[in-house]
Amino acid sequence: MPYNLPMSNYLPPRKRPFTVTIVLWGVFLLGVWNVGRVIALYRQQDLLTSLAIQPPPQLQMAVSAVWAGLFLGMGWALRQKRPFVRRLIPLTLSLYAIWRIGLLIYFTRPEYTVHLRPLYYLGYLIAILFTTWVLNRQEISTRHQQKQIEQQQKTGDPASPISEKKSL
Repeated sequence: MPYNLPMSNYLPPRKRPFTVTIVLWGVFLLGVWNVGRVIALYRQQDLLTSLAIQPPPQLQMAVSAVWAGLFLGMGWALRQKRPFVRRLIPLTLSLYAIWRIGLLIYFTRPEYTVHLRPLYYLGYLIAILFTTWVLNRQEISTRHQQKQIEQQQKTGDPASPISEKKSL
């Protein structure tokens, strides 16, 4: 191997950081959880309708299907290192937390849930902050930019943001 090779911006592909793997699995499992909710609500739809459950089971199924699609899609996009997903996952997780806590506040009896609400708030807050921290670290940002550069090189885009370092 020659000693004086010119340096480049290319970083060799490395294993995904463990924290990103945790976020990836968390997003994927939220998607699977919501798919399970859709299946369970569909199978128990007649019973829930006869009990006059609020919000209606059809609305809960539709919303759970949307959440399932969003989380599974974002999990796939994170696996593919798409740059938009770094901002979208914390935002979507925040909206999901607002939706779930809103259901808890408006559609359950307070005497059953008032003592657990701080745990829900804390759990969602920790998940959102952890996800935001993991996906916005410098190392992760560099990996997503590297993936974008590789895609531009494959398509032959001349406006590629690669800056070659000149050897002295």
